[in-house]
Amino acid sequence: MEELCGDMVMEILIRLPARSLIQLKLTNKEWYGLISHPFLVKLHLERLRMDMRAAKILVIDHFPPMGSTNGNPLRFIDFGNSEGYRVERAISNFRDRICLGDTVIRGSCDGLICFIRPCYKHDRIILVNLSTKKFRDLPSRENRNCSGINCRVVAYAVGLGYDPATDDYKVVRAYSQNEYGSGETVVEVFALKGNGWKRINENPRVKFSPMSLYLNGSMYWLASDMNDSQLVLSFNLTTEKFLEVPTPETGNGTKFLGLGILEGCLLVYTVYWELNGCFKAWSMNESGGKSSWDKAFVIPGRLLPTPTKFVKVICIKNGKILFCLDGSDLILFDVKDGTCQFLINPGRHFQYEFTMYVESLISPYTGMASPSTQLKR
Repeated sequence: MEELCGDMVMEILIRLPARSLIQLKLTNKEWYGLISHPFLVKLHLERLRMDMRAAKILVIDHFPPMGSTNGNPLRFIDFGNSEGYRVERAISNFRDRICLGDTVIRGSCDGLICFIRPCYKHDRIILVNLSTKKFRDLPSRENRNCSGINCRVVAYAVGLGYDPATDDYKVVRAYSQNEYGSGETVVEVFALKGNGWKRINENPRVKFSPMSLYLNGSMYWLASDMNDSQLVLSFNLTTEKFLEVPTPETGNGTKFLGLGILEGCLLVYTVYWELNGCFKAWSMNESGGKSSWDKAFVIPGRLLPTPTKFVKVICIKNGKILFCLDGSDLILFDVKDGTCQFLINPGRHFQYEFTMYVESLISPYTGMASPSTQLKR
């Protein structure tokens, strides 16, 4: 085993896909101890973070056709190969474990995916690593402020991110609690290395959008204040403080639809269809301790598919934008030549969800695998 723990072998291991490492763990105790060690898990993750080609798109089909050979509800779309993209089959038995038909994605970070499922009295929050096939139900908190039959803890905003100061992953949830889910907004944080929810006392008086975005140690949401004016709301996972950021000044009452990431910067975008339509995006420029918005790109409406009610940007890479329309059509748009490519066949009625994902060894319990042996290099 001494020979197997040299620098060369370590460099080989951290370059292997997580699924290959998991298979290798099963061969003997020495490989199991080495691959399970937190040091190797962290090195493997650091390489994934540096290599954008490792990022994939997780696709959940909430209504796969019965009896179809393609009826698996979980699939990956891989953009890291030379052919442009490849659709892979994921894990078939997770449908029974987390009931995907009733479940929605609320975040993804370093291979962990945060699902939320409506349940009686409270919403069920589940962390899953599809590579290791490990999942964790986060503890619920019963609502003691009401006792009626319609009393529920309605988690209308949930996000997952990484706190670099504590080397831990945190789930942030904002919920309303009263008999009809319209009472005071409460914000709580759950750290994976802990085992309970901590309430944040200084909450912003805003209405969160459901979808969150993680970037550089902070969670971001689109939100609206008491006057129904839009803003970007950030939550620093280390200080656990909120910061309100104004949206770009457009001068025409633009309604922003979502957030994204462009070359490591926060992106906000909108789509409108009047006067031939337009897809516009702005990226945040932070310099000298101040933030400003710069126009990132504009796509004329004539280059886009037919008007839709909902648009979500999933990723932007190599001059191409991947986005979905109305939770059904998945489209790859090439900014340079103005072409659209449909990656999901829109020939039947369905409802998809998409999120960025990497195949890691991160545990949904501690963030790292449990150390079982001393790692030698």
